[in-house]
Amino acid sequence: MGHIQRRCNVESIGSDGWSLVVERLPEDPGRVEIRISGEIDLANMDRFAEGLDERVIVPESPSRWDFARRYVFDLSKVSFLGVGGARVIVEVVAELTRRGAGTEIRGMSRVQRRVIDLLDDQGVVRSSLSA
Repeated sequence: MGHIQRRCNVESIGSDGWSLVVERLPEDPGRVEIRISGEIDLANMDRFAEGLDERVIVPESPSRWDFARRYVFDLSKVSFLGVGGARVIVEVVAELTRRGAGTEIRGMSRVQRRVIDLLDDQGVVRSSLSA
């Protein structure tokens, strides 16, 4: 499995150190934006899930959770999204929605959108997709 290298709010995941980057952008009050770049495949899926959780799912403190009411995921720089990685995104968005946060997914290709749509059996993610 690859390693994690951290720079400020950037986390690089993968065997080459830069094959996948999960970045939490400086947040506006009540909004968190996560930019994902690179390939999400079987080799780095578990580390992707961990990295995403660290940047998205805040600690169980209700006051901290209340701060982030909206989450935006930017996938425009994702060059490959395997089914496992798509499943991770669906699960995270569904969990955020269950907790009352608004979510938006931007920048997906038509194929990525179709895969996520197929995995979204409850229709939770569909409302998060932007054109």
